[in-house]
Amino acid sequence: MPFRPRALFVGLFSAVLLSCSQATDDTLVEPLWPHDESDIAPDPDVLFGQLDNGMRYAILANQTPKRTASIRMSIDYGSLNENEDERGLFHFLEHMAFNGSTNVPEGEMIKILERLGLAFGPDTNASTSFDEVQYQLDLPDVTDELLDTGLFLMRETASELTLAPSAIDRERGVILSEKRARNSIGLRQYEAFSSFLMPNARVTQRLPIGLEEVIKSASAETFEDIYKTYYRPEDTTMVIVGDVDVADIEGRIKSVFSDWSAASSEPEKVTAGDFDFDRPTSVGTFIDPDVQPTALLIYPFPYVETSDTAADRIERLERSIAFSIINRRFARKARSADAPYLSAGISQSSTEELFDYISIGANALPGKWPEALAEIEQEFRRAREYGFTEAEVQEQLANIEAGQVANAERSKTRQTSSLAGQLIGSLQSDRVFNTPESSLARFLASKDEITPDSVKASLDVFNKTSPPQIFLTLPAEYADLETVALETLTASVSVAVTDETTADAGTFAYTDFGRPGPIVEDSTLETYDIRTIRFANNVRLNLKKTDFQDKAILISLRVGGGRLEFPLSPDGLPVFASASFNSGGLVAHSTDELRSLLAGKLVNSSLNIGTTALTGRTSTQADDVLTQFQLWAARLTAPGYREEGERLWRRQVETIYEQLDATPGAILSNEVSRFLRSGHTHFGLSSKEDLLALDYKTLKPYLRRMLEEGAVEIGVVGEFNPDDIIAAVAQTFGALPLREEAPLPFERARASVAFTEERGVKVFKHAGLAENALIQFVWQLPDGSNDRLESEIDLLMEVFNLKLTDTLREALGATYSPSTNFSMSDVYKGFGLASATAEISPDDMETVADAIQRVAEDMANGGISADDLERARKPVVERFDETLESNRFWLSFVDQAQTKPEDLNWIEDRKSFYGDVTPDELIAHAQTYLAGQEPLIIQIISDKLD
Repeated sequence: MPFRPRALFVGLFSAVLLSCSQATDDTLVEPLWPHDESDIAPDPDVLFGQLDNGMRYAILANQTPKRTASIRMSIDYGSLNENEDERGLFHFLEHMAFNGSTNVPEGEMIKILERLGLAFGPDTNASTSFDEVQYQLDLPDVTDELLDTGLFLMRETASELTLAPSAIDRERGVILSEKRARNSIGLRQYEAFSSFLMPNARVTQRLPIGLEEVIKSASAETFEDIYKTYYRPEDTTMVIVGDVDVADIEGRIKSVFSDWSAASSEPEKVTAGDFDFDRPTSVGTFIDPDVQPTALLIYPFPYVETSDTAADRIERLERSIAFSIINRRFARKARSADAPYLSAGISQSSTEELFDYISIGANALPGKWPEALAEIEQEFRRAREYGFTEAEVQEQLANIEAGQVANAERSKTRQTSSLAGQLIGSLQSDRVFNTPESSLARFLASKDEITPDSVKASLDVFNKTSPPQIFLTLPAEYADLETVALETLTASVSVAVTDETTADAGTFAYTDFGRPGPIVEDSTLETYDIRTIRFANNVRLNLKKTDFQDKAILISLRVGGGRLEFPLSPDGLPVFASASFNSGGLVAHSTDELRSLLAGKLVNSSLNIGTTALTGRTSTQADDVLTQFQLWAARLTAPGYREEGERLWRRQVETIYEQLDATPGAILSNEVSRFLRSGHTHFGLSSKEDLLALDYKTLKPYLRRMLEEGAVEIGVVGEFNPDDIIAAVAQTFGALPLREEAPLPFERARASVAFTEERGVKVFKHAGLAENALIQFVWQLPDGSNDRLESEIDLLMEVFNLKLTDTLREALGATYSPSTNFSMSDVYKGFGLASATAEISPDDMETVADAIQRVAEDMANGGISADDLERARKPVVERFDETLESNRFWLSFVDQAQTKPEDLNWIEDRKSFYGDVTPDELIAHAQTYLAGQEPLIIQIISDKLD
């Protein structure tokens, strides 16, 4: 149940643009719906309505996936409304929605949902921001029982929470644990930035997570006062999207919510604060040894209230095009030998109606922040003075049109949960929820009017900006920092910029791979309707047609053996390959040239070094299928290994190691990952020196066999003409020289990973805050060669997670979100592990360790009931039918339908695997795998502790 701070920092947060309207009598009023004052028509399929008590609702029928629905309820108040002694209570109150109400006993709401097939977190959640609290339910079915229960629970949340003092006290530890978990470098950076930019604004002092002293001491009466004051129907919006009858849902909403009335008078409106537009240029800083150096320029200008109109959208679009071009220029320069930054970007944001601002930020190379600051200032000024070329604008227009055409073609098969989020989001940000088709029509009508001159003119708004502000994030203090920053900016502004025209990228060089390859095998796996084809050169192609998403095509590519082909030394070689192979471009084209050449096409040129193959996966459309296969075939036959790829790699390594030990989570994913696998070098990262020593000369011999000879298998799922796909593959991959008939087994590599022999407590240190710690229990499991056993272990760990949540979160209040996980490898023989993890205070290490051990032993001693099993099983099983309507689900099996056809059996077997499991079987597994062996206990604590 996260809190969501609004956007302030480029690259770390995303902004929400707010707008309101002016009525004809010159009084400021809020329109009922954004489209009430717009020339943009809303989606005609949405039923917009309002109850007599003022509650708004919007309902949309949607059948992707079939028989599912999503409910969103938004309260139009958030942490900005808190008094000083209430800071954090809106977020705390959101948590209390799951802790008892008039008609739902404490601790039962989540269990009710789990028994109906909703998993806490993925399907049941809530969030709090400065100006909104939102609750969400994603229903796996649209039975009367589920629909009624979903609306009933939302109604309980709206006005019936009991807010028992004992329940509040138990939740305090959970909130404090979440506060610790959220207290990241990014959040502290945000706080420093907002306090610098808006030192007197209320918004800087109302982060939703709140103050520790308030969380520890706020009374039940204070919660009750906030609840009755701000949870009110006239400030609530409900959205329901799904496979439903719209009129029926409207009737249910009216029946459930019409008797809701506000329990107090309308609260006074608060403002976010004020902003000093006359403030001279000044310098703010955030210093922390674990941050990446960042230089940020902020250009503030007055916030202007606007309505969401077609003209306003065109103006925003033109500015977005300008920013995209500037960002392309930044990316191009980042690849040059003398670039002072790893990456840079520009964006426009709005801060709670206080002011708008443009921010330009650069992730500087170590010691290069002054040069980066000057570089971004001059690049922005260059754009404002000289504008953009016709080719630059047309590239962006082509990309926008391709995306909008694809959205319009697929509009009738959009995902329900995504649509619900878009609908509630548009209403909360005063944006008209319109159809993709109408957006495309408006774009096509105005496209010819978008020119280099109009795009340049869209930046004129920044002529009204206040003096720029500088914010620096650095790993260490810098001598005379403020003076150097101000002098750097002053000197940069005095440098005359020149017009820099980029060279034409030419034409794509990789369209002819030789004579199209003939087919030697063509058959169909009837049970799954998967057509399997093998070309004469052994390239395999698997096709499955679906109608889940209109005109959408998903493609996968697998080549060779992936990481299995790499030796254990030199250390880090697979990581280097993954990071640098694509950035090396092609022989005939750099990465930047490819972006220009492929403008307007839905393609992805990247390939990745996976565990068992060099892999590619992308979504495309019929017109771009041939180009997609040409791109990937070019990656195999003409990898560029350009110097810029090595250069970017070395810069990335320098920045990665700035934060590699910054948090417990970073230690867990790096050091602990390698440790658990007995030091296997394909997991985690090696030393900085080892990684910096790697280059293309070292890499090429290990990639050559894979690229030139490795077995190739291609999967295609979606709505397509099979003849077109077959022809495209025949012209590209089918035309290549003979490949391996099947992937090599790499038996030695598959036997190279072993679970560590260490047991007991193993302590790791992180470099972050002393208050942050993590504990993880790890047990050894078999590998994944037994599908039924793997399914049973899955359910065992789900039950374990439910019990840990009850114990560590609800009973002890020791952690925000305990988790369990397991991995039974289908790659490395004999390797599997199960884990239970909690982010905690170091003071709670012993208490939490005892609790985890006790829960595991209790399950092994018979403590798994039929209800426990059903609460764990139901959410999993309820999603089975839904996944069968997913292209992504099918692609994960179609991609190896010829080389691993046995995997397809799991699709048919999974219901019986999960459905037949009994509590006694899970108890037996708990005895064998949890209580039957000594666990390895990972403790990650700060290096600031003794």
